[in-house]
Amino acid sequence: MKTGMIADMHLLNFVLLMFTVFFEVFVYSPNLPINLTNLDFTVNNSSTSQTVIVPTDFQSIQEAINNVANGAVILVKKGVYYGGIVINKSITLLGEERDFTIIDSNGSSDVITVLSNSCTICSFTIRNGGMSYPANCGIKLCNVDNNIICNNTITGNFVGIKLGDKQRGSKANIIKYNNITGNRYGIFLDHASLNEIYGNLISKNLWNGIELAWSNNNKIYNNTICCNKAYGLEIPIATPSIKNIIYHNNFINNTLSTSTSGYKNIWDDGYPSGGNYWSDYKGVDEKFGVQQNINGCDGIGDSPYIIDANNVDMYPLMSPFKLLIPIAVFVLSPENPKIGEPVTFNASLSFSDGATITSYHWDFGDGNTAVGQIVKHAYLSAGKFTVSLTVTNCRGLSAKTTKTIAIQYSLNCKDVAIKCIVVGAITGFFVFFGRHLWKRRTFKVSMVFEKILYKFPNKI
Repeated sequence: MKTGMIADMHLLNFVLLMFTVFFEVFVYSPNLPINLTNLDFTVNNSSTSQTVIVPTDFQSIQEAINNVANGAVILVKKGVYYGGIVINKSITLLGEERDFTIIDSNGSSDVITVLSNSCTICSFTIRNGGMSYPANCGIKLCNVDNNIICNNTITGNFVGIKLGDKQRGSKANIIKYNNITGNRYGIFLDHASLNEIYGNLISKNLWNGIELAWSNNNKIYNNTICCNKAYGLEIPIATPSIKNIIYHNNFINNTLSTSTSGYKNIWDDGYPSGGNYWSDYKGVDEKFGVQQNINGCDGIGDSPYIIDANNVDMYPLMSPFKLLIPIAVFVLSPENPKIGEPVTFNASLSFSDGATITSYHWDFGDGNTAVGQIVKHAYLSAGKFTVSLTVTNCRGLSAKTTKTIAIQYSLNCKDVAIKCIVVGAITGFFVFFGRHLWKRRTFKVSMVFEKILYKFPNKI
């Protein structure tokens, strides 16, 4: 190929590059944001725990416990497994399916006795420890700490779950999401402290749903305590228990809701979080606020629920506890706005059942924010922006929703056509006259340019 032709090709490439830059900057120029995708290089930690299956690896649960080390996971397939078991190692015991993986002691002993810290027992039906003395338990935590008991059905026992005894007690255990029904006592705390009991259904037990004896600083919340034959929750006069925090529970249709024998405990989570639902509460909800003196409902009774002189639920709930989380909804108009065009954002479809929405906060995704149910905003550049709306109700609960809005470039067809004609003329000039002048070497700098082309042909 001749030298002149090579130079012409480099010149043509250069001209086309200039044309592209000119078109991007002066004609198209949408100013679109660059979206960088974050690559997730997270590697799941592979478990080094021993895992065995009953009855595949061992015929009985107790045999599996006896043959594994601390930290092991024992998976139990569906079936009925008779006889009580003793857990004396830090293990995880998982049933295949709660209603069909059954441990039954047939009235002969505690169904599960836990003698080790840091165990998890999950997804079993635990039954038939026996309803009479010697007071067998569905699950008995004997002076142990940091255990988790979750998602079990516990029935047919003198005590459904017992934490601690008079020797030392148990602390920092979590009892959650269990169905504890048809026992004599649902949950019994004996010298137990710093435990959390939440999300449980404690119902139709023959005496108390929950009883506390010499047990302090426990947290009992989000439970439904229903239809128990004596008290929903009792602290007997002979077994003082104090500084327990009890809130967001539903005390429904127990023979008596509660008795504390005058020992001081905490019965609400302050305002606006609230206290407990009491099916025998007779108050009304016409006000809201810390003092319950502002017109408007908030799902909290205007007067306290008085248990005794030392125990008062200052913010009783008007209906069974549920998180009164508002629903955030908004529409925008126009849906395909242009740069500088005002956009109306309307959140009037947002709602909150039983608690008034008090705040609407907008983030337009371009560094600007606003407050109010209906607001307007204009974008100064084209591109896609994520708009978020956060609504908050008078209970202090919030919800958030987002939408993506695409802002269009505002040039009309006439502007684009004129710019294209100008660009075409300039490009034609570069291509035609540039090539002609190059061949004739009329520029004194042409020789220098040619040397650069030959020395660095790929740099232009």
